[in-house]
Amino acid sequence: MDNNAEELVSLQDRVSYLDLKVERMRDDTNLMRHHTVQQRRQLETSVDGLEIKMDVLESTLVRHVTDIQQTLIDEVASLKSQVAEIIYCVKELRDAKQGEGPSKRGEGPSIKKEEGASSSK
Repeated sequence: MDNNAEELVSLQDRVSYLDLKVERMRDDTNLMRHHTVQQRRQLETSVDGLEIKMDVLESTLVRHVTDIQQTLIDEVASLKSQVAEIIYCVKELRDAKQGEGPSKRGEGPSIKKEEGASSSK
């Protein structure tokens, strides 16, 4: 029986050792779970922050592109007006050289008339 008692003590020691191991594993698992939850929350917060920043960036870019488009539209309209004025002046000069002022076509005062008025002074 002495041998049985020794085996029983030995088995109890092994069971106690295994119980400690299981308890440590449980503690490690709980700790890992806690860290995982914390990291997940940090990632979610970071992702939320990035989504907000992306939304702000997108709206800023859209606003900037819209402003640039409007500026280009305004500049093109101005250029069209300037080109139309240049074309009108070139036609007036051509007509003045050919001797047919714009007044013959029903347009405004010709350059030839203006020259005549300034030469008579």
